[in-house]
Amino acid sequence: MYYCPPLIKLIETSPSVRVNGTLMRIIRKELFTDEEIEELREFENYRKSLGREPSIMNFLPDDIRPKGIPKL
Repeated sequence: MYYCPPLIKLIETSPSVRVNGTLMRIIRKELFTDEEIEELREFENYRKSLGREPSIMNFLPDDIRPKGIPKL
């Protein structure tokens, strides 16, 4: 099990959005420190290593990240 305190904060501050059947969240940069964002990136990489779908839109590649979602 992977424990990520910023993930709890993300869940509490960002509603989930369904994209192609996958629930995703958007990081609002003004609510997170750079360290918290990096920890969320590590969490997302961990999910990928398990073969899971992405869960944070800000980390999607430029060609598939929805317009208006800032890259982090």
